[in-house]
Amino acid sequence: MPDLRQWLTLLYQGLPNHNYGWWLTTREHPDVATLVTAAQFVYGRFGEQSGSLNDDDYNDLQRALGRSVPASGARVVLNRHILLNMWRPLRLIERVRGRYINPFRLTDHGLELAQATEPRTIFESILREVRFVHEDWTRPQVMASYTGISVHPYQVLSAVLEGTDGYLGRHEYRLFVSRMRRDDRNSISEAIELVRDFRTRTQGSRDGLIALEAPVFPGTKSYQNWVDMDLHTFSLFALGTQFRRNDTVLVLAGTAVDATVANAFVFPQGSSTVETSIPDDLRRPGRRQVALKTPAANPLFDIPPPPSIVANSGQEAEGFIRRLLEANGFDVRDFSRLRGYGFDLWARHPATGSVYYCEVKSSIATLTSIEFTRLEVEASEKYGERYVVFCVENFDSSRSTGEVWTIQDPWGDLPSVQTPNTTIIYSAPRSEWLRVAKRLE
Repeated sequence: MPDLRQWLTLLYQGLPNHNYGWWLTTREHPDVATLVTAAQFVYGRFGEQSGSLNDDDYNDLQRALGRSVPASGARVVLNRHILLNMWRPLRLIERVRGRYINPFRLTDHGLELAQATEPRTIFESILREVRFVHEDWTRPQVMASYTGISVHPYQVLSAVLEGTDGYLGRHEYRLFVSRMRRDDRNSISEAIELVRDFRTRTQGSRDGLIALEAPVFPGTKSYQNWVDMDLHTFSLFALGTQFRRNDTVLVLAGTAVDATVANAFVFPQGSSTVETSIPDDLRRPGRRQVALKTPAANPLFDIPPPPSIVANSGQEAEGFIRRLLEANGFDVRDFSRLRGYGFDLWARHPATGSVYYCEVKSSIATLTSIEFTRLEVEASEKYGERYVVFCVENFDSSRSTGEVWTIQDPWGDLPSVQTPNTTIIYSAPRSEWLRVAKRLE
């Protein structure tokens, strides 16, 4: 096992100019909701044909993403970040005129994403194909500075995380993984050993090793830009089904550490928890079990609805509830990114065959009144006990924690949603919905 300080010193001395490691994304956190909304927006404008966005289109897309339009317009910011990521590395769009963004069209993957009810499966197949350095995924100006590198980052990370207890911190990724030049077995084994050695060091020793990196860069700003890429890359990888990002840590989905991060793992009666080596700030005790009444059988409701092409920005709380349901054995399909349904998640439990239509209401503080659109009220009336509202209070998206209440059949139990309303919003006060809600402990 090489000495870590000596290994890093030799690595930095041998780095070519401006060749600092994998450069996979722009300085933005890619997320499923944003990319799906953008793909659906483009599909709504151009369909399968190529086209050019004008200034009004850019501003409309910015608003569709739930973002304010800059005084100078949204063209520059969208071209530099979202549309750039959609071109490379995700290959959701292809340009007609080389380096010019307009005109462009959706690729086959982009068309799939615009119409998918399970967008993460689309991203999973894309991310597994990504190769650094290769013209299909790497921008030309980057390729010129990164000759001699051929790595499948997603596959490398999968192997490294499997060998490092299912998780990887940002510093571990940056120091020992992001500069791998090959994805052969020896390189992966070395990365795993280096990460494991790094974890045995004291905090002072780790800080000293991290400090060796900054002098490699020509200035503080360029170094900070590179450091920021850790979490942007983690966000990129978390688009698929293999990984989840929790603040500064990337974890393997479906592992004990993932269950702890999600704070939603339910241990079977009589079983013991799985002990695994994970950072103290990720350990959060608690068991949450989703207990729902079983509605009467209705074959019309037991298959998921067909896809929509109208976008919905969604929120991280919906992903939190999805993980909670999956930890309870449910198969879940995500409709939170789509409009026109009146619910966020479709969930089916294979053991019982029970199907539920789930709506998520959330707040970073205490939920006071909860509001329903007319479409949500109509869905609640239609599905009855199959319609469940998950109320998430004190939600912390960076740590995937929150207090959860369930309201099953709000149409039947909440008088406020049955009141004729000339507006499109129905509001149930806290005093009313708490009477019928169940708290998940």
